[in-house]
Amino acid sequence: MGRPRGYLLLLLCCICLAQPVDGALPQALTFAESIEYDPARGAVTARGQVVLSYADGEIHADEAVYLWDEDLFLFSGNVVIIGDGEEITAAKAQYQGGQLTLAKAAMVQGEFILRADQVTISPELILAADGSLTTCDLPTPHYGLFAGEVRIHPGDKIIIKGAAYREGTVTLYYWPVLVIPLGEEFNLPFPQLGRGPEGLFLKTAFPYLLPSGGWGTLHLDYFQGEGPGLGLAHIYQRDGKGRGEARFYWQDGLEEFSLEHRFYLPDMNLGVGLAWDGAWQSHAWLEGENDFGAVAFRQDEFLEVFFNRDGPLYLLGQALWLPDSFQYQARAERILGDHRIYLAGERMANPGEDETWEVLSREPELGWSWSFLGGEIGAALGRYLEMPSGRRAFRLMGEGLLWDRSLPIGDRSRIGGGGRIRASSYSTGDGAVVGEGRLFIEHAPSSSWLLRGQYSRQDVWGRSPFGFDAESPAEELAARMEGEALGLSFSLETGYDLRGRAFRPLQGAVSAGGDSWYLTAWGEWGIPSGTLQGAGGLLAVESRGILFQGGASYDFATSSWQELNLAGSLPLGPSLTASLVLHRDLGWEAALKWRLHCRTIALRCEPGAIWIDYSLGEPQDLHPWAMWEGE
Repeated sequence: MGRPRGYLLLLLCCICLAQPVDGALPQALTFAESIEYDPARGAVTARGQVVLSYADGEIHADEAVYLWDEDLFLFSGNVVIIGDGEEITAAKAQYQGGQLTLAKAAMVQGEFILRADQVTISPELILAADGSLTTCDLPTPHYGLFAGEVRIHPGDKIIIKGAAYREGTVTLYYWPVLVIPLGEEFNLPFPQLGRGPEGLFLKTAFPYLLPSGGWGTLHLDYFQGEGPGLGLAHIYQRDGKGRGEARFYWQDGLEEFSLEHRFYLPDMNLGVGLAWDGAWQSHAWLEGENDFGAVAFRQDEFLEVFFNRDGPLYLLGQALWLPDSFQYQARAERILGDHRIYLAGERMANPGEDETWEVLSREPELGWSWSFLGGEIGAALGRYLEMPSGRRAFRLMGEGLLWDRSLPIGDRSRIGGGGRIRASSYSTGDGAVVGEGRLFIEHAPSSSWLLRGQYSRQDVWGRSPFGFDAESPAEELAARMEGEALGLSFSLETGYDLRGRAFRPLQGAVSAGGDSWYLTAWGEWGIPSGTLQGAGGLLAVESRGILFQGGASYDFATSSWQELNLAGSLPLGPSLTASLVLHRDLGWEAALKWRLHCRTIALRCEPGAIWIDYSLGEPQDLHPWAMWEGE
C-alpha cells in the first residue's frame, strides 16, 4: 500500500523524541516487512526488524506503531535502544508526553546492571518498579539488590528504597534505604566483625536519605575494651554546582571531624575544608586548567601557601610558616625557542636540632640557558645565603655543557667524550673555575657483548666560599662489561681513583627470565679488602595463578637489611587465594580471599587485627607494593 510522507516524517520525529538525546534528528528508517497507514485507528505501523537510525544511535524493534490521536508511540518485540555507548533492552516501550516507559527492561548504570518489570525514563530521572541491581553479568545473577522502587539520577546516584540483598533466592540482609553514588568506589555497607588489639569489634553502617536530598551513612560501632563508637558521613550537596560533605567520629570524645565543600565554577574549581583530629586544621584550593593554588593550616604546626601555573610562562610559589621559622620558594620561567630564562627565589630553614644540615637560600637568582647542537650554555646571577655557616655573597656564574658525542671506529667500536666548564665570581673576592671532561671507548666483540672504558677528570682553579657549589679535583678510570650468555645477562664494573689511589668496589649483576618469571641478583665486592660489602636481588613469578615478587638488599658492613619487600598470592583452589604483602618499614598484611565470580569474601589480617571483608566485583590481583602507594 502507499506510504504517506507526512505521517512517515511524523513517525520518524516521534521515534527520535522517544530517546532522551538532545538535538538528535532521524536519519533513516528501515524495516523488513511493511509499513501501513490505518486512518480508522489513526495509526502508522512498521513491521519486521524495524531500525531507526539517528545521529547518536539506533532503535531496534519487531514492530513500531504511532497513534496520533493519543500522541503515543509504541515499540514491541525485542526492543533495543542504542546510544552514547549504552544499550537498553526491553520487551515493550512507549513514548508519550516526553516520557519513555519500558516493560521488562535491562540497562547498565555505572557498574550496575538494572533489571525491572517497568522503567520510566525522563532526562533527569530513571524510575524502576519491581527491579533489581547487580554487578553480576551472568544470565541468572548470583546476587542482587531487590526493591520495589529504584530511582536513578543519571551521572549522580542510585536510590534504592527497601533494598534486600539476596544470594540466589535467599535474602541475607536488608536496608530501608540504600544510596549508591555513581562514578565513585562503593561497597555494600555490611556489618564488619573482627578482632583488634583491644579485643573483638563490630562495625555497622546505616545509610539514610533526607527529604532535602542530602544523604549519608550513620556508623554505630562497638569495641571490646574501648566501648561504643558513633560516626556520621553526610553529603549535603553533589551536583553540577558543587559537592559538600561533613564527617565526624566519636569514641570516648571527639576523635575526628571534617567539613569540605567544592564549588564547580565555569573555568575553575574552588574548595574549602575544615578538620579536627586532635588539632584543628583547614585548607582551601583553587584549580583551573593550567592553574592551581592552595592554602593549608594546622594548629600550632604550620601555615602553607602554594601556587603553580603551567604554560608559556611557568610560575611556582610556596611559602611555609613554622612556629620558629619561615621558608619560601618561588620561580618564574619562560621558554623562548631554545632559550630558557628564569627568576628564582628560595629561603630554607635550618632546624636547630641538626646543625650539620646545610641549606641554601637564593635571594634571588636570575638565570638563562641556550641549548644547541648537543650542548648547552648558561649563566646565572644571584645572592645566596648558606646555613648554618651564615655565609652570604653575590655570585655570577657562566657554564657550558657538552653532552656525550661519539664517532665510530670500524664496525664494532666507538670513541667519544663530553665535558663541562663552569666559571664563578663572588662578591667576597673569591672565584672558581671548574673543568670536567671524559673520554670513553666502546667495543662490541659480538652482538651480545659490550666493553666500555672511560677516563674522567675534574680540575678546580680557585675556590668557592660556599659548600653547595664547591668542587674537588678528581680523576678516575672506569671499566664496564655487559653481555648475554647461556640465557643469562651479566654486567660487571669497577673503577680506580687516580687521585686517592684506591679501587672502587667491584659491582656485578646477573639476571635471567622467561615468559612467567624474572630473577636478578647483584653484589658489591671490596677491592683490595676482598670482602663482600653488599648483596641483593629481585624475583618475580607469575604462573598458573601464582603471583610473587620479592626484593631484598643487605649491607654486610652494618649487618642490616636495607630493603626487604615481599608480595605474592597463591591459589588454594578454584576460587580460594592466599596473599601476603611484607614491607620492612611498613609492616605486613595477609588475606584469604574467596572469589565468588562477582563478589569476594576475604579474611584479612595485619599486626594486631583480623577481620572479615566483603566487596563487589572481581578485585584486582595483588600487585606488589600496590598497598603501600600513598602511605
